[in-house]
Amino acid sequence: MKAKIVNLDGNYSRPIITDDGKTSSVAEYFEYHRAYQPASLGVGSIVDVLEVDPEDGGYPAECILITNDDSEWYLGLLPSNLQMISEPKYSRGPVSSSIPVSKRNRGEVRVYKDDKEESFENSGLPDEMQDAYDEGWDQGMSQEDQLANMTPEQYERKLGEPTKIVNFNGQMTLFDKKEYNGKMTEYVITQIQYGYAPPILGIGMEVNLVDWVQNPDPETFVVVSSKDLVPEFMAASSIAAAQYHWTLYLRKENLEMFQPDPAVAAAQLALAQDFEMMGEIAELDLGLIDSETLREYLGREVLIKGRGELYVQPDTGELMKMESPKRGWKKVERMKVLGQKLAATLPNLVLLANESSKVTVVSESVTEVVLKSSDKKLSKALGKVFAVEVSGDQITITY
Repeated sequence: MKAKIVNLDGNYSRPIITDDGKTSSVAEYFEYHRAYQPASLGVGSIVDVLEVDPEDGGYPAECILITNDDSEWYLGLLPSNLQMISEPKYSRGPVSSSIPVSKRNRGEVRVYKDDKEESFENSGLPDEMQDAYDEGWDQGMSQEDQLANMTPEQYERKLGEPTKIVNFNGQMTLFDKKEYNGKMTEYVITQIQYGYAPPILGIGMEVNLVDWVQNPDPETFVVVSSKDLVPEFMAASSIAAAQYHWTLYLRKENLEMFQPDPAVAAAQLALAQDFEMMGEIAELDLGLIDSETLREYLGREVLIKGRGELYVQPDTGELMKMESPKRGWKKVERMKVLGQKLAATLPNLVLLANESSKVTVVSESVTEVVLKSSDKKLSKALGKVFAVEVSGDQITITY
């Protein structure tokens, strides 16, 4: 189907990632994408419509994907940006054509291809590794043959320990040629757009470790896969031959199971959730936020359901964010105790107490915390935001 671009007005239903951040504006994203599309493209241009799922191409569901006869790029616009003017060129049925690859990609970095010589030339590896690479290629093709004859159930049984992606931090360093290395975000996006990984990859996705792909740096990297498949219309030929199964290198720091503490992993997922980064391919560094905000994430505050201000149900200790309060719920105030300012919740209070040398946690529950301290000012400060009872050097705190 042909279409004419009639305007660049409106906003996407969710932000789309750019090199400098992300934007919801169609006009802003179009300007960003100029480097990856024909220079002449603009309002009035006649384009071809790709009738495929826009979400498989990385765009919101409401979008229409466009390209042209060169088929070296594609772009998602809103229906209101286009005027349809002819019959379909591509259909949703079985087609041999795959979605075109955007020129925004940095280059091909897959390990195995159908042609061994071409594969090595594009691998980024030095000439002295040709023999080792050829051996790996043969093993990969043998594995592909096995995968091609596997049922989905058989493949799932091959998957290893499950874990979640918590970030895409760090650098891809497995390739000798510098131009093949770079940010993990760029590496993963490239793998998706060349058809070697599914477009649903993102923070929060559950993946599985696998052990049948050679790992040049097992101290830093792991190989992952999942039961999810690469969509047929965008899969590379070797992925299609393997029944659309895929594998991908990730850094250990990108995965929940390799975090130094479960609380840190939970905090990263909570941070991604709060900033609407779940499902995105993005860097996420807790070290970049201030200590007070970090303490709140580690205190699980952002794992609380809802939107708006924070409230507590005193009888149960349940916490929820609300736009307007419900009957029986109490608004959570800010407290300043032990030299810190943060939301006055019992979990946060326990967190602060455990960090302080002046306070001991005697007992804790979701509705009551008992502290031991000789600091008389502490009970006074806590009494401003909690119900407090003092008996000697013990302080009982409830909502």
